[in-house]
Amino acid sequence: MCKKYEADKERQLSRTAFKGAMEAKRFAKSHRLLIPYIDACFTVASFAYDIFEPKIGIDNILEIIALVESEEKARKFQNDDDRDDYQYTVYRITS
Repeated sequence: MCKKYEADKERQLSRTAFKGAMEAKRFAKSHRLLIPYIDACFTVASFAYDIFEPKIGIDNILEIIALVESEEKARKFQNDDDRDDYQYTVYRITS
């Protein structure tokens, strides 16, 4: 019984973190903030598997890949971002 309780507790914590990351993603997208958007997508993807939502995780990973593989696409998302921050984020995400 204790192990089941712990698993349920972990899943609820993951669900709460997932919802917060989804809100952060929505905010970053609406304000065209590239780095916070990438970070939020990464967090959403991480927690999506914990709450048994693999499709959402895959969709977010694909969004990240598109933004880190194409500097042009990243510039379209936020054209006034700091290139050094972008390069560091690409390095951090891909390593």
